[in-house]
Amino acid sequence: MKYKIVFLISICFFYINGCGLNTSKHKLERIKEFGPLKVGDKIPGFNGLSKKGIDFTPASPHGKFHVFFINSKLEPSLLNKEFGPKSQIVINKGGHLKGGSDGKLAKLFGVRLISTSPWEFDTSLIVVADAETKIIAIYKNASLNYLNNILKELKL
Repeated sequence: MKYKIVFLISICFFYINGCGLNTSKHKLERIKEFGPLKVGDKIPGFNGLSKKGIDFTPASPHGKFHVFFINSKLEPSLLNKEFGPKSQIVINKGGHLKGGSDGKLAKLFGVRLISTSPWEFDTSLIVVADAETKIIAIYKNASLNYLNNILKELKL
């Protein structure tokens, strides 16, 4: 009987913490400012070199809009399809997906490195900008799973 109770308590603990019911730490949050970024301002300037060796900046390649994704679990620098199948929604709408886990890029966007072993940032960030790189929206605690909903919300 004692083992059954311990087992049930363990299952409940796993379900609450492991299945995402305890989401306060990782809840997507739309904000107006984050570090040096502010809705209405331009994306800070940078030069990136994607995993496949393609140069990119905040405004290039040119598109209808730009989505910047900073996440410590990604390759250092990615562009469009290098993010995988979830990037296709941005590409299909005429936009570009840029970002990665590069420490310099993260710092430029106000994301702090909290551990080097394993490589970990204090948050993940999605920043959406128009064709001229003016920031439309900033999302903290973001993942690519939210991308479709974000684009719908912004009517992109």
